Amino acid sequence: LMVDLEQRLGHRLKLDAVASATLGGLSKTADGLDAIRWWQQASQAKQSGDKQTWADRLGDIATYCCHDVRVTMRVHEFGVRNGHVKYLDRNNREQQVPVDWKL
Repeated sequence: LMVDLEQRLGHRLKLDAVASATLGGLSKTADGLDAIRWWQQASQAKQSGDKQTWADRLGDIATYCCHDVRVTMRVHEFGVRNGHVKYLDRNNREQQVPVDWKL
């Protein structure tokens, strides 16, 4: 989905820029840097034997990933139904890009 949008537009978009415009303000719960930090914290906690922090950080990662999948699925469904998705450009203006996605 994101690769297809990049090819159509000639530049990369963030999922959040697509989701917030297409889905009326729905956005991601965190960003990839948070997930990397949580993974590092989980690794450190595992090495130190801190099972609670280890479990908490893995839970954070799982929640983040699941939410991203749901958001991506909803953007895809919108594109299938409407033949386009929206995104916020670098100037925070809403734009539209045609798509020909199938289920």
